[in-house]
Amino acid sequence: MLSATFDSNVFVSALNYDGIPRRILNLAREGKIRLDISDGIYLETARVLYEKFNWSEADVNTLRDHLAGFANRVDPPKD
Repeated sequence: MLSATFDSNVFVSALNYDGIPRRILNLAREGKIRLDISDGIYLETARVLYEKFNWSEADVNTLRDHLAGFANRVDPPKD
């Protein structure tokens, strides 16, 4: 299966605007590709959504729960 990893900028784009990032996110939701996410990427995405896009804490928590349903959590190795 094809897999993708977004950085926080691509996640923010996918969640706030139409375009290629959103289409890729939708493919992951549909189970057509595997989307990998680390805790660090999620935390940075959540911070930007909350601070710069005025998402509520409840909306950010809902996003976390939603991503947990289809995204593959990864733990990148530390150098």
